[in-house]
Amino acid sequence: MDIELWKRLENSTKIRDANSRWTLYREQVTEYIIEEIEIGDTVLILGAGACNDIDLSKLLPYAKKIILADRDLQGMKQAVQQYRIPKERIQLVQIDFWKISACGFEEKLKQAVTIEELISFLKEETDRVTKEQLIAIQADFVVNIGLYSQLNAILAGLFYLKRDPYGISEREKMSKMLSYMNQEAVQKVNNWMLKQYRRGIVGYEYAVFGAEEEEKQRCKQVQFLLQTGQVELLKEIPIARVEGGWQGESDLARRYREGSIAFRSNRYFIWNFLPEKSYIMQCYAIVSEEVSSCE
Repeated sequence: MDIELWKRLENSTKIRDANSRWTLYREQVTEYIIEEIEIGDTVLILGAGACNDIDLSKLLPYAKKIILADRDLQGMKQAVQQYRIPKERIQLVQIDFWKISACGFEEKLKQAVTIEELISFLKEETDRVTKEQLIAIQADFVVNIGLYSQLNAILAGLFYLKRDPYGISEREKMSKMLSYMNQEAVQKVNNWMLKQYRRGIVGYEYAVFGAEEEEKQRCKQVQFLLQTGQVELLKEIPIARVEGGWQGESDLARRYREGSIAFRSNRYFIWNFLPEKSYIMQCYAIVSEEVSSCE
């Protein structure tokens, strides 16, 4: 294992000023959750991490219990400590929603195998993980905001850092493979989530914008058009969609057309993720008709 490589990847996922930088976004997301939950709900937060984007302490007066689910156990413990949540009101569930072997992928990259071998490895991993069953977690209300884009983020980061031996056409092939994997991962998570929980909030990165003033203005313009329902005007604005996010949108749209989910409300927030990058987050309160009638 390349220790330095993994340190770079780990550092890229740890945003030191997240809690202070995301104050407004955290307040908006938390308020939206409070609007949608019922008093006494057990609230499950998927991909919780350190919960810099959700104020757990503000949920306590409304939720009977909060469950955090993530593969990052240390991050969840940090959230409990940061928001001072009583032990009897919190539960931590360590779970990897999409357990592709990143170490196996790194080893292939270290060997500089052909792009065909890389893709074959990822296809086999995708087939394996798709068939794996995720554990059931009892809750009344589920929150899934920002998880979709993280499911294959480590793999994308590994390939980016080790991309030098591969040419443009090979990188395009990998990009298509990662898009396919995001589609499969999103569908797996949604199948699991929407068959267990009738009520929840789902959110994803609709678009990403840079730090330049022109980009900031474009971000606000897109948010306004989305909020006011003027979606037909979006085709006139250059928008950079987000891997994982647009697959999440497509899967939810399909389920809505099929009548298996309904939307109660929606919100569009600007998430100032980093000094050089902001997202528009599209969030829906949903009701699932996929939950088994026996539950």
